[in-house]
Amino acid sequence: VSPTNSVINNILFSPIDNTIVTTVGQDYVKFFRTSEKEMRILTEHYVKDENFMSHCWMRHPEDHLLVGSSLGNIYLYRQGQFGMSLPAAPGPMNKNDPDINRSVTSLTSCPGGFLAGSNNSVYFYSYDDTRSDQALYDDQFKLLRVLETELCNGFLINLALSPTEELICALTSDGQLLQFPITTPSALTNDSITYAVTPFHGPKTIIDMDTCTLKPLFLTISKDQTLRLWNYETHTPDLTKEFAEDMYSVALHPNGIHCAVAFTDKLRLYHILVDDLRLCTELPIKACKEVKFSSGGSCLAAANGNAIALYDFHRGERM
Repeated sequence: VSPTNSVINNILFSPIDNTIVTTVGQDYVKFFRTSEKEMRILTEHYVKDENFMSHCWMRHPEDHLLVGSSLGNIYLYRQGQFGMSLPAAPGPMNKNDPDINRSVTSLTSCPGGFLAGSNNSVYFYSYDDTRSDQALYDDQFKLLRVLETELCNGFLINLALSPTEELICALTSDGQLLQFPITTPSALTNDSITYAVTPFHGPKTIIDMDTCTLKPLFLTISKDQTLRLWNYETHTPDLTKEFAEDMYSVALHPNGIHCAVAFTDKLRLYHILVDDLRLCTELPIKACKEVKFSSGGSCLAAANGNAIALYDFHRGERM
């Protein structure tokens, strides 16, 4: 670890020598030699006030290591020694909005270049490896394209290349899984980045969920203030609804076309439409922590504190 005992942000094995391990963290980049009994430092590099967050080995030359920092810099190391700072790195700040940080939070190599993830953007770099030089230099690197996505409300944590080397998957800090092709970077647009499976609730806690008997559906609510109706046969969300207030519990009617959602002031009953919810009844129950439909769906039970209220679902009257 570093002198300040900071956390190791990233660790990798060398692709050409599995006894060499690299680690990066706050203020440092380190190269280790491992054996059955010990791990000893080969080289170590310290840069004050720069948090190294990601790194990757290049395809060619294989002894070249790329390291990304919290200040938006990308450094190149050759055989364990510092080589240079790459041009066209994301940079510490956006010129149009200086409050946006461009930390390089993810790096991955790909055929003919590498990709860097910074904030909600992906930077495509290529390099000319046709020279006879054993080492790469700054004039051999070129920034091909920058893609920015609105599907990420945080930053890109990790980039992974598919076995066919045609697709990149990206994991975001707000719990989303994205994908985009890399075969023709020059033809890509911001819309090329899509959800790999489906949008998820993200890192916020799922508060409650319920399922029904007549349809392959289940309903979830989260602290991100969204309600999502999922189809577990197609693995896709049928409906997403965002509210301006917190939810406490949810119940899905056995027929799958009605639901009950508890809010701070009321318990609301909704009709589930194709692409929205339509309010049908409000019950005067505050911060209901548990709500359930009966097996036939004619009754609704709601708990508030140590009291349980039973309602006729069709008439909305307290029984």
